[in-house]
Amino acid sequence: MYDSDKIFKAVERFKRKYHEPKWKKFIGDCVAQVFKNFIEKSLPPEYKVVGPNVYIMGLPVEYDLLIIKRGYGRIKHTNAYPAESIMCVIEAKTKGLFFKMGEARKVIGRVKDTFALAKSVQPQALCIYITYSEVKKPKRRTSIKYFDLTSEFLSPHKAYCLRESRKDVFFPEEWQKFIENILNHLNKQAAKM
Repeated sequence: MYDSDKIFKAVERFKRKYHEPKWKKFIGDCVAQVFKNFIEKSLPPEYKVVGPNVYIMGLPVEYDLLIIKRGYGRIKHTNAYPAESIMCVIEAKTKGLFFKMGEARKVIGRVKDTFALAKSVQPQALCIYITYSEVKKPKRRTSIKYFDLTSEFLSPHKAYCLRESRKDVFFPEEWQKFIENILNHLNKQAAKM
Protein backbone atom coordinates (compact mmCIF):
# COMPACT_ATOMS: atom_id res chain seq x y z
CA MET A 1 0.00 0.00 0.00
CA TYR A 2 1.33 3.44 -0.93
CA ASP A 3 1.58 6.24 1.61
CA SER A 4 -1.20 8.15 -0.14
CA ASP A 5 -3.59 5.20 0.43
CA LYS A 6 -2.67 5.12 4.11
CA ILE A 7 -3.17 8.88 4.37
CA PHE A 8 -6.63 8.65 2.78
CA LYS A 9 -7.67 5.84 5.13
CA ALA A 10 -6.39 7.60 8.26
CA VAL A 11 -8.05 10.91 7.44
CA GLU A 12 -11.34 9.37 6.34
CA ARG A 13 -11.47 7.35 9.58
CA PHE A 14 -11.15 10.56 11.63
CA LYS A 15 -13.68 12.39 9.46
CA ARG A 16 -16.28 9.62 9.86
CA LYS A 17 -15.84 9.48 13.62
CA TYR A 18 -15.78 13.26 14.21
CA HIS A 19 -18.03 14.65 11.48
CA GLU A 20 -19.87 17.36 13.42
CA PRO A 21 -18.85 21.02 12.94
CA LYS A 22 -17.65 21.32 16.55
CA TRP A 23 -14.82 18.88 15.67
CA LYS A 24 -13.47 21.02 12.81
CA LYS A 25 -10.29 22.17 14.59
CA PHE A 26 -9.66 18.68 15.93
CA ILE A 27 -9.92 17.22 12.42
CA GLY A 28 -7.53 19.91 11.18
CA ASP A 29 -5.03 18.88 13.84
CA CYS A 30 -5.47 15.19 12.91
CA VAL A 31 -4.81 15.95 9.23
CA ALA A 32 -1.69 17.95 10.12
CA GLN A 33 -0.46 15.09 12.35
CA VAL A 34 -1.08 12.53 9.58
CA PHE A 35 0.81 14.72 7.08
CA LYS A 36 3.62 15.19 9.59
CA ASN A 37 4.03 11.45 10.18
CA PHE A 38 4.10 10.58 6.49
CA ILE A 39 6.42 13.44 5.53
CA GLU A 40 8.82 12.42 8.30
CA LYS A 41 8.96 8.84 6.95
CA SER A 42 10.15 10.19 3.59
CA LEU A 43 12.90 12.50 4.86
CA PRO A 44 16.62 11.82 5.02
CA PRO A 45 17.74 11.25 8.63
CA GLU A 46 19.30 14.69 9.02
CA TYR A 47 15.86 16.39 8.94
CA LYS A 48 12.70 16.23 11.03
CA VAL A 49 9.18 17.65 10.93
CA VAL A 50 7.91 19.81 13.79
CA GLY A 51 4.40 21.02 14.44
CA PRO A 52 1.60 21.47 14.09
CA ASN A 53 1.31 24.99 15.40
CA VAL A 54 4.91 26.11 15.52
CA TYR A 55 6.77 29.37 15.12
CA ILE A 56 9.96 30.68 13.60
CA MET A 57 11.81 32.73 16.20
CA GLY A 58 11.32 36.43 15.60
CA LEU A 59 8.12 36.10 13.58
CA PRO A 60 4.60 36.70 14.94
CA VAL A 61 3.07 34.01 12.74
CA GLU A 62 2.03 30.44 13.53
CA TYR A 63 2.98 27.79 10.96
CA ASP A 64 1.34 24.41 10.52
CA LEU A 65 4.48 22.35 9.90
CA LEU A 66 8.18 23.06 9.54
CA ILE A 67 10.93 20.80 8.28
CA ILE A 68 14.06 21.60 10.22
CA LYS A 69 17.62 20.37 10.43
CA ARG A 70 17.93 17.64 13.04
CA GLY A 71 19.96 18.80 16.02
CA TYR A 72 17.98 21.99 16.49
CA GLY A 73 15.33 22.24 19.17
CA ARG A 74 12.70 24.63 20.34
CA ILE A 75 13.76 27.90 21.89
CA LYS A 76 13.30 27.50 25.66
CA HIS A 77 9.72 28.13 26.89
CA THR A 78 8.35 28.45 23.34
CA ASN A 79 7.21 26.41 20.39
CA ALA A 80 9.56 28.46 18.17
CA TYR A 81 12.60 27.27 16.22
CA PRO A 82 15.64 29.26 15.10
CA ALA A 83 15.40 30.64 11.56
CA GLU A 84 18.68 28.99 10.53
CA SER A 85 17.17 25.56 11.22
CA ILE A 86 14.21 26.00 8.84
CA MET A 87 14.32 24.10 5.55
CA CYS A 88 10.64 24.02 4.61
CA VAL A 89 7.42 25.77 5.67
CA ILE A 90 4.20 23.84 5.08
CA GLU A 91 0.69 25.25 5.15
CA ALA A 92 -1.58 22.22 5.73
CA LYS A 93 -5.34 22.36 5.32
CA THR A 94 -8.15 19.83 5.63
CA LYS A 95 -10.62 21.38 3.20
CA GLY A 96 -8.58 24.05 1.49
CA LEU A 97 -9.17 27.76 1.35
CA PHE A 98 -12.66 29.05 0.70
CA PHE A 99 -13.70 32.54 -0.27
CA LYS A 100 -16.33 34.49 -2.13
CA MET A 101 -15.66 35.43 -5.72
CA GLY A 102 -13.51 38.54 -5.70
CA GLU A 103 -11.89 37.70 -2.33
CA ALA A 104 -9.48 35.02 -3.56
CA ARG A 105 -6.44 37.25 -3.79
CA LYS A 106 -7.03 38.61 -0.26
CA VAL A 107 -7.61 35.22 1.42
CA ILE A 108 -4.82 33.42 -0.41
CA GLY A 109 -2.64 36.49 0.05
CA ARG A 110 -2.64 35.88 3.80
CA VAL A 111 -0.96 32.51 3.25
CA LYS A 112 1.46 34.01 0.76
CA ASP A 113 2.29 36.77 3.26
CA THR A 114 3.18 34.20 5.94
CA PHE A 115 5.43 32.49 3.39
CA ALA A 116 7.09 35.86 2.61
CA LEU A 117 7.74 36.42 6.32
CA ALA A 118 9.41 33.01 6.60
CA LYS A 119 11.56 33.74 3.57
CA SER A 120 12.53 37.12 5.03
CA VAL A 121 14.40 35.36 7.84
CA GLN A 122 15.33 32.18 5.95
CA PRO A 123 15.56 32.87 2.19
CA GLN A 124 16.47 29.24 1.42
CA ALA A 125 13.25 27.86 2.91
CA LEU A 126 10.84 26.08 0.60
CA CYS A 127 7.25 27.20 1.22
CA ILE A 128 4.46 24.88 0.10
CA TYR A 129 0.73 24.41 0.53
CA ILE A 130 -1.03 21.06 0.82
CA THR A 131 -4.68 20.34 1.39
CA TYR A 132 -6.38 17.03 1.99
CA SER A 133 -9.39 18.11 -0.08
CA GLU A 134 -10.46 21.10 -2.11
CA VAL A 135 -12.67 21.89 -5.10
CA LYS A 136 -10.57 21.08 -8.17
CA LYS A 137 -13.30 20.20 -10.63
CA PRO A 138 -16.56 21.95 -9.73
CA LYS A 139 -19.88 20.49 -10.85
CA ARG A 140 -20.88 23.67 -12.71
CA ARG A 141 -18.72 25.53 -15.18
CA THR A 142 -19.56 28.82 -13.46
CA SER A 143 -18.55 27.63 -9.98
CA ILE A 144 -15.36 28.82 -8.32
CA LYS A 145 -12.34 26.62 -9.02
CA TYR A 146 -10.88 27.07 -5.56
CA PHE A 147 -7.76 25.01 -6.05
CA ASP A 148 -6.91 26.62 -9.39
CA LEU A 149 -7.14 30.07 -7.80
CA THR A 150 -5.13 28.94 -4.78
CA SER A 151 -2.38 27.59 -7.06
CA GLU A 152 -2.40 30.71 -9.21
CA PHE A 153 -2.28 33.26 -6.39
CA LEU A 154 0.26 31.31 -4.30
CA SER A 155 2.69 31.15 -7.21
CA PRO A 156 5.69 30.83 -7.23
CA HIS A 157 4.98 28.56 -4.26
CA LYS A 158 3.60 25.13 -5.12
CA ALA A 159 0.19 23.86 -4.04
CA TYR A 160 -1.01 20.25 -3.78
CA CYS A 161 -4.46 18.73 -3.33
CA LEU A 162 -5.00 15.06 -2.46
CA ARG A 163 -8.77 14.76 -2.92
CA GLU A 164 -11.63 16.39 -4.79
CA SER A 165 -13.88 17.69 -2.01
CA ARG A 166 -17.17 17.32 -3.85
CA LYS A 167 -16.64 13.81 -5.16
CA ASP A 168 -14.82 10.72 -3.98
CA VAL A 169 -11.92 11.34 -6.34
CA PHE A 170 -8.42 10.98 -4.96
CA PHE A 171 -5.18 12.19 -6.53
CA PRO A 172 -2.51 9.85 -5.10
CA GLU A 173 0.11 11.22 -7.50
CA GLU A 174 -0.15 14.59 -5.75
CA TRP A 175 1.35 13.19 -2.55
CA GLN A 176 4.29 11.80 -4.51
CA LYS A 177 4.83 15.15 -6.27
CA PHE A 178 4.65 16.94 -2.91
CA ILE A 179 7.29 14.65 -1.35
CA GLU A 180 9.52 14.86 -4.46
CA ASN A 181 9.40 18.66 -4.30
CA ILE A 182 10.54 18.58 -0.66
CA LEU A 183 13.29 16.02 -1.30
CA ASN A 184 14.59 17.90 -4.35
CA HIS A 185 14.79 21.08 -2.31
CA LEU A 186 16.59 19.36 0.58
CA ASN A 187 19.06 17.74 -1.83
CA LYS A 188 19.79 21.11 -3.50
CA GLN A 189 20.36 22.77 -0.14
CA ALA A 190 22.61 19.91 1.04
CA ALA A 191 24.70 20.25 -2.12
CA LYS A 192 25.30 23.93 -1.33
CA MET A 193 26.68 23.16 2.14
